[in-house]
Formats: sequence, structure tokens, C-alpha cells
Amino acid sequence: MTVTTKADAAGLLRGQRYGRLTVLHLDHIALNSERVVSAKCACGSVKTYKLSNLRTGNTKSCGCLQRELAAWTQRNRQGRVGLPRPC
Repeated sequence: MTVTTKADAAGLLRGQRYGRLTVLHLDHIALNSERVVSAKCACGSVKTYKLSNLRTGNTKSCGCLQRELAAWTQRNRQGRVGLPRPC
């Protein structure tokens, strides 16, 4: 199926999920023919992303995933401070 117009491309993308992001609409097509979409994260943040980064998995969230993983790691490391190492 060939997409002929920007409106057709936006209709096909709308609602697709990539990680925590849901595509809202095609924002613009850059000078290098790269599609840029607006997407809403599960945390509620709305930002623009390169569609290729979403499809390849390079972008999974607005940054909230990284913050959550860092907080989780920090909590777990603090819980192990002073405990003997397992054999």
C-alpha cells in the first residue's frame, strides 16, 4: 500500500504505540525527508520524535522510563549497603 499524501501517512500512524509512546499525529517532514511525529507518553507528556527512532526502539519514552529506572536502581543499591556479599 502506497501512502500518497501527508494526511494519509498521519492516518496510518495515529494510535500506534512504541514503548510508552502513542503517536498522535505526523508533525512535519524534515528537509532530509525524515518524518517527525507528535507522541504522548504514558506519563502524559507530549513531545515530537523522529519516527525512525520510535520504530527502531531507540526512543521508548519521554525520559520518564530512564528516571524511573535510575530511582529503582538507587533504592536497591541503598538497600544493599553494608550487607555481606553473597558467595
